[in-house]
Amino acid sequence: MTQLSTSLSYAPGKDGGRIGCRRCGHELCAVTERWKDHARILERPLRELAAVYTTGPDALLREFACPACGLVLDSEVARRDDPPLVEYFQMSR
Repeated sequence: MTQLSTSLSYAPGKDGGRIGCRRCGHELCAVTERWKDHARILERPLRELAAVYTTGPDALLREFACPACGLVLDSEVARRDDPPLVEYFQMSR
């Protein structure tokens, strides 16, 4: 397995490989897919986290968690209707 980030791993395979959780090893998807589509998504208004955030009502903290163990794999600040950011991993051969 190769480390993609502090929380994601890559395992090579015939189909190009798989992306998974580094903590529990749960396979999220093929490397050719958008892994965030396979994670558990938690959203909450940014202003609920701390009074220091004076954002509008549409600003969210979006967290992507492993569906098996709950480890937060990534997070992003977004507007309510924005799609998740897309990440691509380039695998060397």
